Amino acid sequence: MAKQVVLWKRKGASLVSSWTDYIYCTQRADGTFSLRQTSAEEGDGIISPKGVTGIRSAEKIVDTVLEMSDSIGPDEISGEICSTLEVLDRGLAKKCREYGDSPSS
Repeated sequence: MAKQVVLWKRKGASLVSSWTDYIYCTQRADGTFSLRQTSAEEGDGIISPKGVTGIRSAEKIVDTVLEMSDSIGPDEISGEICSTLEVLDRGLAKKCREYGDSPSS
């Protein structure tokens, strides 16, 4: 059975609208992970582009999360995101933290 967590959540607003961005991480029954970004605008519904599936490595998770939002940095990867990921897989969360902290990521 698949397990899902909200890996990251941020509220945003402009003069004419407000929204909440989410990145969901799902651990599939086969052990792979998927990431999906959604944006929920008040009064306008949800925008949810196609996610990334079949993820097996910490590197791919970190790189995909960084691609999904330009407001996520290394501190959030090592802190909030990896802490939440521990709910699904502690070993993978540790590898994500190590990769996110490395100078080459």
